Order: sequence, then C-alpha cells, then structure tokens
Amino acid sequence: MSAMEGAFARLFRKSKLASFDRSIKQVYTTYPEVAAQGEWGLKRAMPCKVTTRLATIDQLDSKEQIIDFKAANQQFMLTEAWKENFVESRSPKYAGANDLLQDMTSVFEGPASMSPRSTSADKKDEVAQRDVGPKRNLNMMTRAEWKRFLEEARSRRAEWKDALDKGLFAPEETLTFMNATNKLDTMHDGVHRSPTYHDYAPTNEELMVEGRVLNRAAAGYSVAVQGIIAYLPMQGHSMDAGFQYRDVKTFYVHSARFDSQGRPEVTLGIRPRGARESSYSFDMGTRSNFSFPRSHSRGNSAHKQELVDRLRGIVNLNKALSNSKETTSTTEDESTNTNGNPTSEPGDSAEKSDPINDALDLLNKARR
Repeated sequence: MSAMEGAFARLFRKSKLASFDRSIKQVYTTYPEVAAQGEWGLKRAMPCKVTTRLATIDQLDSKEQIIDFKAANQQFMLTEAWKENFVESRSPKYAGANDLLQDMTSVFEGPASMSPRSTSADKKDEVAQRDVGPKRNLNMMTRAEWKRFLEEARSRRAEWKDALDKGLFAPEETLTFMNATNKLDTMHDGVHRSPTYHDYAPTNEELMVEGRVLNRAAAGYSVAVQGIIAYLPMQGHSMDAGFQYRDVKTFYVHSARFDSQGRPEVTLGIRPRGARESSYSFDMGTRSNFSFPRSHSRGNSAHKQELVDRLRGIVNLNKALSNSKETTSTTEDESTNTNGNPTSEPGDSAEKSDPINDALDLLNKARR
C-alpha cells in the first residue's frame, strides 16, 4: 500500500495540476485520443465541444464549478515563430524581481547590522559569525540546495545556541544567522525566471530572416516576419521610390527583444552591421532586387537617361518601320502598273533589312 502511495505521490508531483500557477500563463494541451472526452489532466474535465488544442487556465475551479480557460493558439504560434526566426537565445536567468536582499553597506562603518540588539561593541563579533557572500533565498532553492541547507543548519545547531546565549542574535533571527532570506525584492515586478526564447544574443554572423514590407513607419518601414511586426529604419533615404509590397525579401536582424509590457521589438536592416553604406540594394537570387535609392543621386540620373535613350530608340524604330512599309507598297504598285506582275531587281534581297534585327540593334545601342 505504501508503495502505491509513493508512486501516486510521484505522479501527482509531475502532473499539470500540481504545477498549476495562476500568475504564470502556462499553455496546456492534451492528446487527440482523450481530447474528445475532455480529459486534460486537470481537476475537472474540459467541455467536449472545445475546438482548441492549446489553452491557458485562469482558474481551476470557478464559482460556476467549471474551468476558466482561454485559447492559446496565438501565444503558441508567436513563441514558435520567435524561436524559429531568432534562434540565438541565452539560458534562463533570474529576473529583477528575484534579486537577493543584501544588508546595507556603509563606506565608513562596514556592513550594517539589521539586528536591533546589536551595538558597536559586538559588531565585529557579529560579522565574524555570519557567512560572507550574498544571502540565499529559500524561495528560489532547488530540492538539492534545500537538503544541503538543512544539513548545514543541523550542523550549526550548537553554534546557534551559543550565539543566543551571548546575545548576538534574537530568537527570531534564524535566517539572519544562516545568511538566508525568504523575501523578494519589492522594488521590481517580474516572474521567477525569464522566458528562454526572448533573450537575443548577437553573434559574429548576422542572423537573416525573410519578411514582407507592409507600410511606411516613422523614418522607416514596417516589416512582417511570420506574424511579428518588425521595424526597418531607413534614415537618410528617399521614400519616394516604389517597390513591390508583396515580395518576400531577406533582412538582417540587428536587435530583438521584448519591452516591459511583453511586446516584441525587432529592428531589421538591409545589410549586416558594419557593411559599407554605398550599396542600398541586396539580391535574393531569383527574386528581383529590393532597393532604396538616395534622392538626387547619380545612379538615379544615369538610370533615367538610359530609359530615355531606349524610348528614343523605340520611336526611331517605329518611324523606320513605317517608312519601309510605305516604300515597299509604292514599289509594288509601280511594278504592277508597268508589267502587270511584281518585279524584283537582282540584289534587292541582299539590300533589304530585317525589322527584328534592326530593333535589336537599336535596343543594344541604347543600352550601351
């Protein structure tokens, strides 16, 4: 019986019900085989008509005796898109809300005592009894750290009694004696651990993502990267040049983070950091170039002049073709009126020109 109870306790500690925390918006899911029955591993069964496969739980047991939940498809897709496009992330770290409390330090007096019974006479003895280093937070200890902490407390039991007899500590200052605390820093608000997917760490190689330009923003453009709206700063560039909004282009990630309200902030660029600013276009292989030309630049004037020359060549080609048709029709009429049959002189076939070749020659001259 005890073995069964131990197995049940281990299963319960690993269950979703035991890990439920209202302050953490954890995403829950279940297997397709049991989803039709409403079994999600919670206190109560979910409604069988629930169509979502991902949900966040607000309350396990509301006043109506039902589970208060919300669909978490968008949250899950945002997380997956972030992890896919911004793969460089550091390991979890403690947030600012869990900074360990430390004693106030004075430049003139050294570590200040938090005990009301301490005086200047026994201050040196009290500091000597305490551990050196930051306070250990009981709320943030793992199981192994908690076991080591209990073993240390048992080994220092005689030392604690001796300190009480000398009046160095009050009976309620056990945590102070063990250099520990169970409080959190109330100066900041946050979670126990930061998410693993939002801490972007730049590397030597610039991370590239594919996105689509949506519209103009303040001194730049808004770019959609798999559902995440990023910002493309383009200071000092002309925004009069048109481009295809539907084209998918490759951008370089300059920064990626979340603000204090949990909104993503991504800054992109059309070239890696430190690259030369003389080129404002980048190629995507088979796709067309995506360029941001400068206003009143030499490249624009040369391009416009080339287009004008090509248009002039096309106009001249049309005039030449029309003149050749008129000359041909006049010659045919004269030969018909004279002999009744069209005549041709030797050497005419060699002197006649092909209109297609003439058009290609004019276009090649315009490109040159």
